[in-house]
Amino acid sequence: MNNNDFDDMIDSLKKEISDNLTKRISFAPIEPAKQNHFNFKKKSEKKKFLFSIIGIVLSIIILGMTLLIYKNSNKVLFNYSIKNEVNTKVLLDDNEFSNTNQSNKTYVSSLINQVVVEFNNDLLLDNEYNYDKSLIVKVEIIDSNDSNSVVYEYSDDILKNIKGTTSGNKDDKIIQNIDYKKYNSISNKYRNKIKFATSSRLRIIYTNNISTDSGIKEKIENEINIPLSTDTVEIEKNYEPFIKNKVYEQKDNNTLLICLLVTGGLLFIISIIEFLLVLNRNKNNLTILEKKYRKIMNNYNNIIEVENDFFDKNLITINVKYFVDLIDAQQELHIPILCYTDKVTGRTWFYIATDNYLYKYELTKNDEQI
Repeated sequence: MNNNDFDDMIDSLKKEISDNLTKRISFAPIEPAKQNHFNFKKKSEKKKFLFSIIGIVLSIIILGMTLLIYKNSNKVLFNYSIKNEVNTKVLLDDNEFSNTNQSNKTYVSSLINQVVVEFNNDLLLDNEYNYDKSLIVKVEIIDSNDSNSVVYEYSDDILKNIKGTTSGNKDDKIIQNIDYKKYNSISNKYRNKIKFATSSRLRIIYTNNISTDSGIKEKIENEINIPLSTDTVEIEKNYEPFIKNKVYEQKDNNTLLICLLVTGGLLFIISIIEFLLVLNRNKNNLTILEKKYRKIMNNYNNIIEVENDFFDKNLITINVKYFVDLIDAQQELHIPILCYTDKVTGRTWFYIATDNYLYKYELTKNDEQI
């Protein structure tokens, strides 16, 4: 047998082996080119990703417009201030007055006849303003173990709904005599009926609602606290000497602002959720492919060679469905399995090339056990 006959015999044997392999291998249907999961395997995924980005951008624009409209609708027209004064005098039993504007001044309660209170609010503007004043006196008996627990309350409306109009530079005071002995007697009467430890106080509450046609609306609340049923007392005043505030330009944008805020907020939330879902889906898909690729390379690295270029000879291409069929072909043909990954699409193929056939297996996310 000459060399030519021997070569022909070898070629015939290889062809016979390839033909036999071709008959045994499970074929996979030829599918059009697909992007890998990093490049969004499905076009619908890519569209969802783009729509989520567009939604996020639009929601930020809408929320920005809402903030801009809100700022413009809250333009300051002018500032104003109110002078707030609270003065007290104690009328003793000997008909002598004692000015209590001195801080931390102590009085013997049994010597106090009346307390004169004076409230004065001046809007430091020349224009007129409306006022609505009230003065309430309360006797409160409090549980000694819980300062927030009022067990008894007696209330007097000394002044109620005193309304009127005055100018900002006009002195318009409220001066009222408070019968301390009367309220102290009420306190003693009811405390004697209570069997547990209590304390009591006299609360003098002054309220003034100020308003103007130019947009000023201010509620002033001043309070004077005086202990009852004690040997000595100190008068406590709670008020703010100067009240400063602003008047804003009034625009009827509430409906528009609410609509923009709701629309922008919902669009942002939906877009963020969709964005995260798309990323998570593609991340999960990619992880499965990576695990499958690494498992193949770890188990069969001794028979796999990584190629930089795809084998492009004009051979009969057979798409192999299962990687195990490619292993069987390698064991019979005793030639390495080649591996190529397209850098553009991310698709990965494992293949064996003979003289006549190209057995090609594409790495996909299927239920095959490697």
